[in-house]
Amino acid sequence: MNNDNNKAADPKVTNPDTNSPDIKSSDSADLKESKKDNAKVADIHLHAVDTSTNLSSDGTNPNESTLNQASTSSNQGGSETRSSLNYKRWATSAAIVALGAVCLNVVGQRTVPISELGQVKGEVVAISPQVAGEVTEVLVSPNQKVSQGDVLARLNSTDFELALRQAEEQVTAAGKNIGELSKALRVAQNDVKQAQVVFEQARAELNTTLDKVANGEIPEAQSADIKQEFSVAESNLAAATERFLAAKQKFTDEGGSNNNVKSAMINLEQAQLNLERTQITAPADGYVTQLNIQNGAYVAAGDKISHFLASDAVWVEVSFKENHLGNINSGDKVQFALDFAPGEVFDGEVAYVDYGVHVGVEAPNNTKLESSWLAEPQYFPVMVKVAPNVAEDVLKVGGQVDVIVYTQSQGIMNTLGELWFKLRSLASYIR
Repeated sequence: MNNDNNKAADPKVTNPDTNSPDIKSSDSADLKESKKDNAKVADIHLHAVDTSTNLSSDGTNPNESTLNQASTSSNQGGSETRSSLNYKRWATSAAIVALGAVCLNVVGQRTVPISELGQVKGEVVAISPQVAGEVTEVLVSPNQKVSQGDVLARLNSTDFELALRQAEEQVTAAGKNIGELSKALRVAQNDVKQAQVVFEQARAELNTTLDKVANGEIPEAQSADIKQEFSVAESNLAAATERFLAAKQKFTDEGGSNNNVKSAMINLEQAQLNLERTQITAPADGYVTQLNIQNGAYVAAGDKISHFLASDAVWVEVSFKENHLGNINSGDKVQFALDFAPGEVFDGEVAYVDYGVHVGVEAPNNTKLESSWLAEPQYFPVMVKVAPNVAEDVLKVGGQVDVIVYTQSQGIMNTLGELWFKLRSLASYIR
């Protein structure tokens, strides 16, 4: 009975025994109404829970902030990973390039060694008068090119001419018994002097003419007469000299027993030699440098009045590390660059490689010597012969030189070496 009452009281339980439509309708309405109320309460509760859960004190949604932070952290982690990978790739590439450069440098310094420790060398000698006197004429200017035998300057010859006449008189007095021989000797001496003057004039005229032909000022055909005159003057001088030597020999043979004659002849030769030395001449073809003389100045025998650089005695000396010498041989092709002529490359060839010097011996040419097994690399000089087509005026003795040696006749290293050396030559503009 209690069960029946409970069923009747519970609106969710339908009484099978109750058939009244009014009761069913009433129960159904109550049930729907109850469900609606329960749904509203649940919505309100859920809304309150969501609001209290999802809103922070500043009104923002912590879940959304957390998601954003997670997304940002993920992006940052990805960026850091990509940066790390990029760095590793760049580091690997740089290491490969550096290793390749080292290998290329090692191979290059064995096949096409380069050195910047080069210098132009030359035979520079001092020009000094052999007799004392006053300078009466200076015939050259600083850095002028001259030929062998050209007169550079003249000294006052008056005293020496007097000494020569006195010597001739001594010879005459000592050789009265051979007066004719003495006279013939003097005539022969005068013939030599005159022939010497004509020869010097002909040579100077020939040099001037040849320079004009070289510069295109006159045709070469016009130099034929000048050459002929020079040949005649040269032959006349040789003939006069031969006659003088013959007269001298005859005079000596026939008057040789007379000691006075011998002494007079020695004085005569010395007087003639001193007179010739009043003309200061060029010892070879080359250039007059550092000229320090002027008209009216008095110079003593041995005073340095200028320096002389022989044009055919200029070369390049360059020092290479010892471990770069293995493939360098005489005759190898050489290119060199001068600071005096930036951007230009000149040709040459290896003349020879200097032998090493023992530790403890003074090293020539600034060769470095070390005795420690931890020493710096040793340097040895290599002599370079300059090609004939290199202009003389660019070879300044003492000038800085960069040098590359091609130890092989051809190959990719030669090509790379030429390109690199051309770039180095351009660096002379800013060095």
